Amino acid sequence: MDGRLSLGNMNYWSNGSGTLSGIRDYNFETRFTVGYGLKPSKNTVITPFGGIGYRYLADLSGGMTTTSEASGYNRKSNYLYSPLGLEIVFPIKSRWTLGFTAEYDLFWQGWQFSELGYAFAPYKSSDWEAENKQRRGYGTRYSVKLSRRIGRYNYALEPYFRYWSIDDSDILSVSTWEGGYELHEPANTTKEWGMKFGIKF
Repeated sequence: MDGRLSLGNMNYWSNGSGTLSGIRDYNFETRFTVGYGLKPSKNTVITPFGGIGYRYLADLSGGMTTTSEASGYNRKSNYLYSPLGLEIVFPIKSRWTLGFTAEYDLFWQGWQFSELGYAFAPYKSSDWEAENKQRRGYGTRYSVKLSRRIGRYNYALEPYFRYWSIDDSDILSVSTWEGGYELHEPANTTKEWGMKFGIKF
């Protein structure tokens, strides 16, 4: 079982709504996976794994305005998925090992909560929240890990890439004093690059 929490800023771009920079971004994820190590040779270990995961992402652009004067709003994404992957680890020289991990994330369902009150003049707050269900999408992950054993400890560097592609959500019909609307969360992609450093005791 593992989890992670990240905080930062992101940029938004849309053909119809313009661009917006400096959006506060929060990302929380927890996963439970199990795997079984196979040894096709003396020094190589191949581990297929699978499990269940939950991802939460909050993009907080409420009160901000894009370059085309569109009003931003807070978006809170919730994904339920199953990670399915393969890890290969083998030695490259004395006390050094190299590992590769490839993963496909099987998307079960997403729940998108949008505080659209920010985007409508009568509200301009988080009071009005819409919920859309997302039913189609997928994710992938890739990483390379270089490890070095020094004494009793293993030190590792691991560059990684993570990708999500989520299709259009279901349509939600709502009524306001301005009239009726059909709301949906448009198809979107997320790309993340990073570097991890670890010490194993």
